[in-house]
Amino acid sequence: MEEILQRIPEKELMDREDQAIAYAEADFEVPHDYFISLFQEAFPAHALSGAVVDLGCGPGDISVRFARQYPRCVVHGIDGSEAMLRLGNDLLKKAPELYGRVRLMHGYLPGIEPVQVKYGVVISNSLLHHLADPMTLWRAIKDLAQKGAPMFVM
Repeated sequence: MEEILQRIPEKELMDREDQAIAYAEADFEVPHDYFISLFQEAFPAHALSGAVVDLGCGPGDISVRFARQYPRCVVHGIDGSEAMLRLGNDLLKKAPELYGRVRLMHGYLPGIEPVQVKYGVVISNSLLHHLADPMTLWRAIKDLAQKGAPMFVM
């Protein structure tokens, strides 16, 4: 008899302040650096510049790391949790060298209002398991990405 695996997503948003703080204060240095390393391995020939969207950016750590690694890029982080974005904006205040290059915005999939019409790169980390319908992410990527844009989801 074939067993069917039932998908049970996590709660979509960490919208309580205590949840966001606990997440933001966790030590994600190794996995977030690994995210950037894996992106570089997947797209080694790309000298990236232009607009990047980070879907489900949380408190902005990967958005910041990506912008530091790719200084010719502007990164737009989008998250549905206002509490996470407040923490992300606190992080950005500690990184004045990124002023104007990283912007964190409130948005909820589906139906976000992007700043760019299309993005040259789409990244997302640890978002998919929060979405009730996984196709929401893939549709958003299709809508937001320029043709041939690097896309990296972990």
